[in-house]
Amino acid sequence: MSDALMTGLVTVKQGDVVIIDNAKNHFTNYGMETLLCDLNISYLSVISHVICTCFGSYSWSMYLGTNTTVGTTPTMTALNSPIGTTPGTVPTTANESFISGATNGTWATVWSAMWTQGSISGTVGEMALYLCYNTTGTANGAAYVSGSSDTFANSTAGMYSRLSVADGDFNAFAINTTQPLTVDWKIQIAYS
Repeated sequence: MSDALMTGLVTVKQGDVVIIDNAKNHFTNYGMETLLCDLNISYLSVISHVICTCFGSYSWSMYLGTNTTVGTTPTMTALNSPIGTTPGTVPTTANESFISGATNGTWATVWSAMWTQGSISGTVGEMALYLCYNTTGTANGAAYVSGSSDTFANSTAGMYSRLSVADGDFNAFAINTTQPLTVDWKIQIAYS
């Protein structure tokens, strides 16, 4: 039990009906680089005043798209055809939770997004989790930020992982605008 496996699992519900159950996502280069950058930072140098460096869950979101023909590639940075203005329609509510693996060896974070009935429409063929990208990491593990006023450094969210019809992850579905649509995106690390 010395190896660990990282997996992204996505569950989608319209009202109380589960339409996608624990489909495995596809991580992007952005996601892998972010994870390794966060692990690689050994210290943060702050020069002058208040500086806040931001990590994964700062300004995170999920977006839905309509494309059913373009599969996920490691270099992909955005949905192919987002629903709404790029990067997509922001969920009505969004929250996250942490699952401790102290007893079973499976640790996870679940990002939950919900669009209220009527707040989004269309046929879903792709979806993505966007997490904040930590741009301050360097090859030697140092992070350096400077500023003369309150600054939120590196607070840009990017496409961390994606699920798509083109990859065979799920079947396209029409959003039922009379029901809320909920997406739970769980990234877990477990002993393998």
